[in-house]
Amino acid sequence: RILSIGKNRLSFLPDSFGRLKYLEKLYLPRNELKALPETIAHLRNLMVLDLRGNKLVELPETIGNLRFLETLILDGNCLEELPLSFGRLGGLRYLDLSNNRLRYLPETMMDLLGLRDLNLENNKLEFLPDQLFLRMVRIKEVRLAGNPLREPVFADGLVSWFYDVPLKCVVYIPKEWNYMRFKRYLNMFGMPTKNFVQQDNMAE
Repeated sequence: RILSIGKNRLSFLPDSFGRLKYLEKLYLPRNELKALPETIAHLRNLMVLDLRGNKLVELPETIGNLRFLETLILDGNCLEELPLSFGRLGGLRYLDLSNNRLRYLPETMMDLLGLRDLNLENNKLEFLPDQLFLRMVRIKEVRLAGNPLREPVFADGLVSWFYDVPLKCVVYIPKEWNYMRFKRYLNMFGMPTKNFVQQDNMAE
């Protein structure tokens, strides 16, 4: 039920990989995978999928069929977008998308109701979908550093996703933002500043 094939220079997975229907944990870090077979959807019992350090440029739409997936690690790939089916991964608790090339997130991500930890560091995100966290009531940590996100103080009114961050969630914001000005901005709208942390100001 556990398969680990890390650091093996794998460049592809055969379609027959989908026959491993009882697999629960699949570790494929630091290979050379550029794509996943559509048949990955057949791994219905999969709970952990580790694909960090590969060369993935896209994910198949069928990945949304992995309904029991709880941990998905995609750190250090070449992803520029995510499939719309991503929102069907309702069982996800930990999602690591750091160090990719994502420019935007699909609005369907707001359907990840069980998500607790979201890492988006070091991508190319300039904005987040409105109401992204509206229904993510279990989210505890969000990492946004290393993205060219526009500081909301320059926007026309408050960026709506800020409204929806749960009180117990910590959001790590880009270090390029003027932290003191940002805190004054939050105070202006009656929002708790302790939820938003900047790495260089963690002592404050």
